[in-house]
Amino acid sequence: MKTLFVTCIVLLGLTATTAGAMSFTLDGDAASNIDTYPATSVSLTSGLNGLVTDLNVQIELGDENSSETFWKNINLWIEHNGVSVSLMSQGGSNFFGGVFDVVFDDAASAQVSNDFTSVNAEGTFKSLESLSAFNGLDLVGEWTLVFLDTYLPGDGTDLISWSLTGTVADSSTQPVPEPTTIALLAIGLIGLAAFKRA
Repeated sequence: MKTLFVTCIVLLGLTATTAGAMSFTLDGDAASNIDTYPATSVSLTSGLNGLVTDLNVQIELGDENSSETFWKNINLWIEHNGVSVSLMSQGGSNFFGGVFDVVFDDAASAQVSNDFTSVNAEGTFKSLESLSAFNGLDLVGEWTLVFLDTYLPGDGTDLISWSLTGTVADSSTQPVPEPTTIALLAIGLIGLAAFKRA
């Protein structure tokens, strides 16, 4: 009977689940002339608490006169809480201007191409390194985008917009018992009563 009671308690621990996750969107400020050497960084500060479970990064580049820019010159990464993830690393080409309006998402199938023949980058792409590196970190605090142009800096590339989206574990949500858990609880209480009588 003692074995039955202990078994029920272990199973209770395994079947308790935490309900849901919370979605978030954090918008950063625009910035001018970000294609620099040494690097230029822009930051936003999150006041939201919660452990990151999924992170996506939206970035649009352009210049003051056109939606097109020489984005192929730029190396780009994001930093938070001591972790740095490379979003893209380009080989450099100042011959083709193009549109850059991208969401970096681990669920995408392809990375941004550094092939000189692909002029535009629009849609959803994988980052060069996985954004899952931020999973388990608290969303609160400073998030920093870093831009570096080692090919031909200073050609007027602007950061039109950027944002972070994703989900965090809801730390305010308490474990919610499933029906199986409730049944095991009843069995455990019966086992406890029998154990005390033995």
